[in-house]
Amino acid sequence: MSQPAILLHGLYGSGNNWRSIARRFEKDYTLYTPDLRCHGRAPHHPDMRYTTLAADIIDLLDKENIDQAKLVGHSMGGKVAMATALLEPTRVSGLMVVDIAPVTYDHSREHGSLINAMQALDLTAVNSREDADQALSKSIPNTPVRQFLLTNLVRQDNQWAWRLPLDILADQLPELQDWPASLSGRQWDGPAHFVYGGQSDYVLPSSHATIRQFFPAATLHCIDGVGHWVHAEKPDAFATELHSFLTGKHHVRGL
Repeated sequence: MSQPAILLHGLYGSGNNWRSIARRFEKDYTLYTPDLRCHGRAPHHPDMRYTTLAADIIDLLDKENIDQAKLVGHSMGGKVAMATALLEPTRVSGLMVVDIAPVTYDHSREHGSLINAMQALDLTAVNSREDADQALSKSIPNTPVRQFLLTNLVRQDNQWAWRLPLDILADQLPELQDWPASLSGRQWDGPAHFVYGGQSDYVLPSSHATIRQFFPAATLHCIDGVGHWVHAEKPDAFATELHSFLTGKHHVRGL
């Protein structure tokens, strides 16, 4: 069997985000879909720096006795994957980054409003997930975004609660939008495949040169007609790219 692959989710997500994609490949590949710290069932921790998150991935590889793995990451998970390859180059055999670049973003207003909306929700007045959805619709009118966030609403001790540590995420937003200055000057020359949505503003032509500064062997492919959630919006097209990556067949397209 080929080397294992670690699939890393984005902000507000969990390993479950990869479930439907992972099922397509689990017969032929060993896939791991961990929850990153402060997400899913992972422990909460006030340090969300990408260098620290990369250390978590190395800890996972050590725990599972994995010498080398391929890393696949969407958004925040893509930055974690890139940081891991740059910091521990011998532990990564391939890199697939989904709709993110090694740059600093400024989406603080957007993310701040989402976190504020979740924090403002009166959970004592929520009797069902439908109640929460209706209440959040006033501040988060985008239905797919709202329903995605609601995957983090869980029952605890007979009441509703957010699984996300919203206070920590609010505090760490600057780190999560950042690209660590400590990684400047580093390079990883292994196979790196960047996939991005044609309707997304996360990977712009201006960032292609920056990608190649860190990953000189990078290939880039645009999937038309999708936004930031490439693997959710066009799962078949994304699965084709992932299969090429897992089998080591990269094609330089959409540069």
